[in-house]
Amino acid sequence: MSKNTKEQLVKSKLFLKRLGNSGTYSYEFINKLINLVNLREDITLHYIKYKNNRVEMRVRKNFNNHLGFKNYLTIYWQVREKRFSMQSLLTDSELVSVDLKLDNVTEYTLKNQSFLDERILKKNTKQILELINKYIQNEI
Repeated sequence: MSKNTKEQLVKSKLFLKRLGNSGTYSYEFINKLINLVNLREDITLHYIKYKNNRVEMRVRKNFNNHLGFKNYLTIYWQVREKRFSMQSLLTDSELVSVDLKLDNVTEYTLKNQSFLDERILKKNTKQILELINKYIQNEI
């Protein structure tokens, strides 16, 4: 196992550990997202750990050319708020289609931020994952 693979494994475990105070639907959502990614050969998960112990999961599409990869989605657990922060390029109308909203516009590349809490995930996990899958496949 390469050093990078070991580091990613450690960071993925930290990501899941931070979900310790999450509800059932949040944990179920992240497991289904991981499974969705694992079904695709062109999509990978990459974890980034920050000094404040925040661990961010990035959903990447890999390309076989000089581009390498493109981040489609970043997500991290907000411990105090007990919700996910998700950043993507999904538009307000796309987010609204699954009862999400555009909560914030940031200066980052994936500028559109939405918050996913237990209430939203209980009602719409399946629809949110379908939207993410279409988004990654560039069908939107």
